[in-house]
Amino acid sequence: MELINQFISDWMRCVAKAEQARPPAITTETIYLKAASYMVGMGWNNGSNPEVNEVTKRIEVRKAELKEVEVESTLLDKKRELQYAKNELENIKRGLDVSKPTKLNFDAIVYWVCELFSINQKQLVSTERYPQYVHARAMVAYFTKKYLDWPYAAIGRNLGDRNHTTIMNALKIAEERLNDPVEKKAFEIIGKELDKLKDKMFNTDPEPEGIQA
Repeated sequence: MELINQFISDWMRCVAKAEQARPPAITTETIYLKAASYMVGMGWNNGSNPEVNEVTKRIEVRKAELKEVEVESTLLDKKRELQYAKNELENIKRGLDVSKPTKLNFDAIVYWVCELFSINQKQLVSTERYPQYVHARAMVAYFTKKYLDWPYAAIGRNLGDRNHTTIMNALKIAEERLNDPVEKKAFEIIGKELDKLKDKMFNTDPEPEGIQA
């Protein structure tokens, strides 16, 4: 169980750190289930590992509990509880249905960063400056420079048409975040996934058209 718990623990710490600045705060159980769901969705569960099966059972039990909350909240018109149950079920579904990128390109970097920070691509390239969004953009800029070696202007175009000075500042933010042990772990999680893609293919994609804000 040590490897599984370490994976989930690392993911929980990173997500919790990312979620601090943006309400509503998510529960520890929500973070655990999202991490566990991604673990299972990424193929850790081959049916023969009792430790992974234990985590899978916990996910299924929680799903059943949430569905009960969903039904009860609908009947009693408890809108807040209903939305909470729907959000948690969606987090689990996203984890279990995860489709990992197969090529090392800008889209793969965006995918992993958005998943870790629990944001979507529209939020990533938006003009909003929640610390969560700013840190995600910094991480995308960092990995794009590291793995694709794009010029600042190209990174900026693909991150909501930002100028090269903004991207230079984003890279400074990323370097500062690497000094924090918890945030460094977030970089390591994504870096490992990108390294796998790098090993699969030597050539990377050219610059795409970018995400539309």
